Amino acid sequence: MKHIFLIIDDDPEAVEIISQWLRKQFPTCTVYTAGDGREGWAKVKNAPPTLVITDLVMPKLSGKELVQNICADKSLQDIMIIVVSGHPEEEFQVEAAATNRIQFLSKPFRQNIFLEAIDRALSSKGGKEPKLTLKKIKAGETLFEEGDRGKNVYLVKSGKLRACKKSGQIIGDIAANEFVGEMAHFSGEPRSASVIALEDSELIEIESDHLDLLLFSKPAWSQALMKTLSKR
Repeated sequence: MKHIFLIIDDDPEAVEIISQWLRKQFPTCTVYTAGDGREGWAKVKNAPPTLVITDLVMPKLSGKELVQNICADKSLQDIMIIVVSGHPEEEFQVEAAATNRIQFLSKPFRQNIFLEAIDRALSSKGGKEPKLTLKKIKAGETLFEEGDRGKNVYLVKSGKLRACKKSGQIIGDIAANEFVGEMAHFSGEPRSASVIALEDSELIEIESDHLDLLLFSKPAWSQALMKTLSKR
C-alpha cells in the first residue's frame, strides 16, 4: 500500500528532516508539506493523506484547531494524526485521546522514536483497536461503589470526582487528565473505594482488558497514568 504523508510545520528544517526520514523508510510514499495550519487544512481537504504530522504552534491556524477540524469532518475519519510539540496541552491530549486516532511526540525526538510512532499509527489504521466510550455523569452521581468488580478504567476529560470509603473516609479527589479505577485493574481486586462526581463530569471509559495495549500505543496516556499514580 502506498502511503501519503502530509507534514505541517512552519520550521523548514524540521520539515526537511522528517521528509527524509519518511522517504527512506517508505521509498514509494508521497510526501506533501505545508508551512502553516491554514495551508495544511486546505491540502487535507483537497487530497486527504494517510497520515498528518503537524506541529501544535503555527501561524494562521494552530495545530490544535487543525486537528479539531479533521476530527469533526466525517469524510476525513480515516486520517491518522501525529501531533509534534514541545509542550502539548494536557487537556488537549485527553480530548484528542477520545478520537483514538491521535498520537503525541514531544520535541526533540530521535529518528527511531518518530518511526515507531509512524508504525503505531499505520498499524492502527483500519484495525480493530478497542472502542473508547465517552461517559457523562452529573454532580452527586456515583461512578462505581466500593466492592464492585473493576471491569473498566476511566480517564477524566472534564469535571471533578471524589473517592471515599463506605465508612465516610475521604481518600482523595480526582481532577481532569487523571485516571480513576486503575487500582482495581492493577491489583485484580474489587474496587477499594466508591467514586462520586463532585460536579458534572465527562470521562473516557476503557475496558480493563484493553488498557495495557492503549497505554503502549498512546504515550500521552502513560504520562497521565504516571501523574495519577504519583498522587495515590
